[in-house]
Amino acid sequence: MTRQLAALQLLLLSFLLSNSLMGGSAFVTTHINQRTFMRCLLTTERRSVASSASSSSISVKDSAGTEITVGSTVRVAVPDLVGYQVKSKYYGSFDESTKAFVPLEVDSKSAPRKERCLKIPVGIRGTVKKIYDAEKLSPNLPIQVKFTPGEATEEGYDPPTKFLMHFAANEIEVV
Repeated sequence: MTRQLAALQLLLLSFLLSNSLMGGSAFVTTHINQRTFMRCLLTTERRSVASSASSSSISVKDSAGTEITVGSTVRVAVPDLVGYQVKSKYYGSFDESTKAFVPLEVDSKSAPRKERCLKIPVGIRGTVKKIYDAEKLSPNLPIQVKFTPGEATEEGYDPPTKFLMHFAANEIEVV
């Protein structure tokens, strides 16, 4: 059985390599025995798009017409945005007068889903990490921004933790 397995793996590898040389992407599921399945996903197209997605040739402008580039500092410009991708201990909001983070007071599991998040205030600042090319991909929110505690706190908001968020061009402003 091990010879058959080795031959099958070699055949699968040669197929995937020949397909990748032609610029395609392949998804193969091969049945090896009664209990084992081997799945291979070769995404040469996705890798090339991801590597070019952070290039500086992509031109995106904010609502004021200023060009957004990777590395630029931006501020959130629209109200009522929420971040669901933070750990539960960072669920909460910011006090409008003191601009301090106020954690969620109730147990995060018993709170409604609308409350189990980090409410993003207008004015919080972050750094653009990636801009996805809308011609190669179809991202809903093509601009990836990283928020880091202690950085870009000119407006008084200091994020409670590091996190990434995706935005549309009209949701942020270059500062």
